[in-house]
Amino acid sequence: MKDTTNNTTNATYEMEEEIKKALERSDYVTALNLIRKALIHNSADFYWLCKQAVDVLDYYDARETEWFDELVKNPNKADPYITLGNYFLKQDDPQLARVFFEKALSLDTENYNIYVPFSVALAELGEHKKAIKYLKRIPNFQENFWINFQLAWCYLHQHDTELSEYYLNLAEDLAITEDEKTVLQKGINALNRLKKVTERNISLDSARTWYFIQHGGLLIQENMKGRETLHGKYLAYWMNVEEIALLLRVAAELIRIIPNLHEFFYWPNYDTEIIALVLEDLLNVPAREFDPLTHAQSKIDLLILSKSDILAEIPQIYDRFFVKRLFVVNMRWAEPQTVAPELIGTMAQLIQFPWGEVYKFDEKGNLLIESHYGKDTPGNWMKKILATEIPETLVKKQLLFLRPFLEEKQLNLWTNTKTYTMRRKFTIESPFPLPKELF
Repeated sequence: MKDTTNNTTNATYEMEEEIKKALERSDYVTALNLIRKALIHNSADFYWLCKQAVDVLDYYDARETEWFDELVKNPNKADPYITLGNYFLKQDDPQLARVFFEKALSLDTENYNIYVPFSVALAELGEHKKAIKYLKRIPNFQENFWINFQLAWCYLHQHDTELSEYYLNLAEDLAITEDEKTVLQKGINALNRLKKVTERNISLDSARTWYFIQHGGLLIQENMKGRETLHGKYLAYWMNVEEIALLLRVAAELIRIIPNLHEFFYWPNYDTEIIALVLEDLLNVPAREFDPLTHAQSKIDLLILSKSDILAEIPQIYDRFFVKRLFVVNMRWAEPQTVAPELIGTMAQLIQFPWGEVYKFDEKGNLLIESHYGKDTPGNWMKKILATEIPETLVKKQLLFLRPFLEEKQLNLWTNTKTYTMRRKFTIESPFPLPKELF
């Protein structure tokens, strides 16, 4: 058996040296990122890392400082680990939350208060089987709505419709508040869609399938080459003119299904204006610039955004602006959002449109970046995209991939008056563990 002790020791030394160098030059942002990475990958001494975290966080007067300090002073008590685990879970960092929950469990195995948040972190990381194991260890777990719902959600992602339905029925008997009833309905809808997908023999190894199951929405384009690790999602996607032209032609065919669409709105930025002008020409329907002040309390049949980053600015988009339907050309998948759009173009953590930056290499292999952003008018980019020849057969082929997700009455999510679903903190876009190297 190969001895890896020296490799581990060297890696630990190198990581600690990197952190020390960042601290010496007062680069606290880099230091914090390195500390986080080392905690997740266990690539440096845990307690040494926590001590460094105290010093760095104290510089920022961060609220976590006292919790890390308490952990360093009382390393054999579970409470500070639990506090930090819960904090990082609320900060949408299940990888880091998991580290502290595991430490807490090593000190207090029978502390059932750890099991629920730990199972949530595990589920967000795609480890549903392990999450179920911890949830079922909790005494009288079947008397708690949220535990039963979490079990149902975990079994759903393991494709087990029978057990998912069983725990949803238990949760239904316990649902009292409106929030619980809303979440329950989300679970019931997702289970029904999983049954439909299974009946239609649609592959469950797909981000498109799971976005449909979880939210009833439609993902147009998947990354077929990256399925081994990201299951249809992109880590980074540099989209060319032909790709955006095809995607928007397919999107236009889906948007045509909306009944009585007399106009649509777009978010006022350079990216989205180009996209809106292309769709305006393809659909022969006027595109209007969206103004959050002017259009508050207005009824908007369709709003288009280029990127999901914008959603952080308008989390109450459906209720505040009475937006019925949302088309987001690219949805980032690693950050949680409160909004689940009815239609998504693609899922990429990093997206670059053809009118953005172009990456090239010179003869010596050096990376050259050419920025095209804003150098040409949206109208000219619209003409370039519309002038791009896309065979009709290719558009039909893409629509054929989407057909199994369409209801008998065409696209149900378009025709309902209010179809959106709000995402929950503990949901994910597909139930697959992602490579640890991504975190």
